[in-house]
Amino acid sequence: MSGILFFYVILFWYVFYTLKNYLVLKQENNKHDSFIKPEMVSVIVPFRNEAHHLPELIKSLQNQTHLNFEVLLIDDDSTDHTYKSIAKTLELDSRFKYYQLLNGKGKKAALEFGVSRSNSSIIVTTDADCTAHDSWLYELTVPFENEKIQLVGATVGMKYSNWFEKLQALEFSSLIASSIAAAQNNKPIMLNAANMAFRKQLFTKVNSKMKALPSPSGDDIFLLQYCLKYYPGGFYFLNSKGSYVETQPEPTFAHFINQRRRWASKSKYYVDNEIRLVSLLVFFTNVFVVYGFVQLLLGKYFLAWLFPILLKGVVDYLLLKKYLRTIEQVDLLNYFVILEILHPFYIIFVAISSQFGRFSWKKRTYPI
Repeated sequence: MSGILFFYVILFWYVFYTLKNYLVLKQENNKHDSFIKPEMVSVIVPFRNEAHHLPELIKSLQNQTHLNFEVLLIDDDSTDHTYKSIAKTLELDSRFKYYQLLNGKGKKAALEFGVSRSNSSIIVTTDADCTAHDSWLYELTVPFENEKIQLVGATVGMKYSNWFEKLQALEFSSLIASSIAAAQNNKPIMLNAANMAFRKQLFTKVNSKMKALPSPSGDDIFLLQYCLKYYPGGFYFLNSKGSYVETQPEPTFAHFINQRRRWASKSKYYVDNEIRLVSLLVFFTNVFVVYGFVQLLLGKYFLAWLFPILLKGVVDYLLLKKYLRTIEQVDLLNYFVILEILHPFYIIFVAISSQFGRFSWKKRTYPI
């Protein structure tokens, strides 16, 4: 019986947190002023072996309504024919600059190199497998009219066609929806480097601290945490259609798990207490949901276990539905029940396994 009581405490805490996020997301209060000054923007794209994706990203960048920008393409020791795929663009469009890093430097080094070569005080980052809305740069630059703003995050969606990609897109949407709502609740927990902008002065101030962390990535979450530490109120999260970018799903289940283990491996280096607390809340909620599933199968206190599990499902559904309406992907909710059942098992496995062993990224192997 004590197990049920503990389960209720954790789960109702999660329900309260998620419901609060849903209510703030429902208010649709993410508005900003019109852009006044045509600020110069430096777009940095660190990449490795992205010959098939880069041309599409470049095309979306050339279609931007905000014209005052440069693009720094930082090739992190690619082994494919990436340069050939973009050579014509480099020849015809002087806004695009190509740099190659040799000897396996990694994404952090690529980003640092790009920032050092940039000609703007505002840096925008995205990934090579992304495509952006035509007003993307305009939207991301607007918040910097407020001199207090140091870091801007924005919405990232996932392209999909088959059932596996739809499950990935739905799971990813749950992360983005929570990130938007938490930020609007003045308690930001996450952003994604695929759609991020920051002042060069912020990066310069905290880069040495980020470099000291053993994680091969984390330029987004760690930048957020140091921004919250040194510039309270300096973070802004955009939730507008024009600031939206789309990224590619993982091709196989093994790639998907490997990616999530890489993401979760950064949790041991978190420095923000709010982010740590939310991470623990999500983990233990899913532990007790799995425990509750087991008890349901055993037939013990059936209704006592069923009710909170269903309640969790309801608040998860409300939050997702609100967000998916914004990005016009409500069809993904057809897979909600499947994801809600599988998600707790996946979360527990990824959270635990990410703290041990190794993961691969861009054909490189890293210790966790």
